[in-house]
Amino acid sequence: MKKRGVLRNWGYLLKNIAETDKLLFLLIFACVPIAILMPYLQAFLPRAVIEGLQNKTELQSYLLKILLIAMALAVTVLLEQTVKWLLEMNGQDQRGRFSKELRKHAIKVDYEKMAAVSFAQSFDLSIGAIAGDIAITGQSANITANFLTSLLGIIAFAPLIINIQQILILIIFISFLTNYFYGIFLTNYDEKITEQNKGVNRKLHYIAYKSINYKYAKDIRLYKMSDWFFKSYQTYNNERRRWERKLSGKRFLGDLIAGLFVFIRDGLAYFYLITQIFTGKIGIAQFVFLFPIITSFSDWLISLSTQITELRTGSLKLDYLRNFFDMCNDNRKSKGAPLPVSFNIELKNVSYKYPESDKLILKDINLNIKQNEKIAIVGVNGAGKTTLINLIMNLFFPTQGDIFIGGKNTKDYSQDELLPIFGAVFQETFIPPETIKNIICASSGSHDEMKFQKAVKDSGFEKTILELPQKENTYLVKSTRKEAVDLSGGQNQRLMLARVLYRDAPILILDEPTAALDPIAESEIYEHYNKMTQNKTSIFISHRLASTRFCDRIILIEDGKIIEEGTHESLMAKGGKYAEMFNIQSTYYTGK
Repeated sequence: MKKRGVLRNWGYLLKNIAETDKLLFLLIFACVPIAILMPYLQAFLPRAVIEGLQNKTELQSYLLKILLIAMALAVTVLLEQTVKWLLEMNGQDQRGRFSKELRKHAIKVDYEKMAAVSFAQSFDLSIGAIAGDIAITGQSANITANFLTSLLGIIAFAPLIINIQQILILIIFISFLTNYFYGIFLTNYDEKITEQNKGVNRKLHYIAYKSINYKYAKDIRLYKMSDWFFKSYQTYNNERRRWERKLSGKRFLGDLIAGLFVFIRDGLAYFYLITQIFTGKIGIAQFVFLFPIITSFSDWLISLSTQITELRTGSLKLDYLRNFFDMCNDNRKSKGAPLPVSFNIELKNVSYKYPESDKLILKDINLNIKQNEKIAIVGVNGAGKTTLINLIMNLFFPTQGDIFIGGKNTKDYSQDELLPIFGAVFQETFIPPETIKNIICASSGSHDEMKFQKAVKDSGFEKTILELPQKENTYLVKSTRKEAVDLSGGQNQRLMLARVLYRDAPILILDEPTAALDPIAESEIYEHYNKMTQNKTSIFISHRLASTRFCDRIILIEDGKIIEEGTHESLMAKGGKYAEMFNIQSTYYTGK
């Protein structure tokens, strides 16, 4: 893991605060003199009361002095509470901004990186910097203010206690050093425990999410998987609780040691000051002034070590967050070559393996797809068909070899600019909680009514829309709105087809979107889709060979390699693997 150090991370946070919330930045420094002045006034007020009584000060001037000090103290307390509240509120706003930035990075990261286990673990670890009210991104202003208050408070109060007994000063500094070094130990222990158990949180999040997901609810109930979910959650939660208890125990020990030193400090302070009174070196007024001054000085020393520990621990959490940002920023979305005029696609010696895997999914693929050609990529499940499509769309990047579109290497294009030339429907689709019209039109950046009506008609989705209460303005995903509806699987697929047709991209891809339908229905939809997409490059993916007989060329993939290529007729005449698979499949349904 990349570590930047406390100073660099804190500079990063303060710079972010200064750029995004100038009021919060000013509050950090505004609260310091207030926080130092308040304990001084709290100590000075009883001293002034006692001195006035002992000196028999004239009543009017005595009361005026006490009133002024009390008013100053009241104003200071009011200011301190106001500044603290503003620091907390604005600090949480800051946490919200980082939380939004985290989600923004996660959504825009290269698709390929999301397949890696390290991505999910890095995301989980980065959550520690934004989760909860005590997250470092929300408390950084408070910690900085407390650190500065403690440091400057020590400097300001040091002259007031310079002459007290040396053993008391020694105890105060031993307390500070103990807290400081124990804080270093705690930070290192926290880092070690977090790294050792980062997989546990990922498993817990997975189980918690899947157990309440409506999509899986039927399977969980039908096959009585609730006990498995509960036991698995309990197992991983107990594992997490074990290391949390270890860390909590270490923190408790640190608090116990700190409390012991506070007890010794207060005892020695009382003993020293009472002795000074009995020997006549100080009076009662000086006693009630010095004791809270000593306490504040000692508390600031302890607070200083505590804030240093918070800075170190926060720096660790921030490293996780910034490392995740770096992982997401290291992508291929920047400006690139102009988009191609022609859309010929060529793969040269392309091999691919997933991140953090040694197994090649595709091996030495060589393929040419001409503009406006209709191509079918077929093969059994797991042959590598979808992986090949992801490479063509520049969502995955070749482990070996090169891919060219319009004569230029896809590495030279901006991914953000290249993706719009593709229109795709996948087997699994995401339906956002939006209106049907927005779902179909939004990704294209425009709302053309005639184009919209043609897309829903050509996709066969028009009948579904007419039956809905709000027609195309009907919201989807019932769990998000009372008036929303849920479509059936077939209706969702036609919705996605309408979206692709509306997009009118030059390269169209159907990646088994109708796999849940029967073979005859799939074949009919593919042929209908083919008629609607003339003068476009179309790529059809299926493990059902009969569905793609109409294509100009059929590519058969097996074990990550192209083993046969040609028209349906030529491949059947060849009598090879394609013909064998086609004949086997044709026995399962009629009319093919």
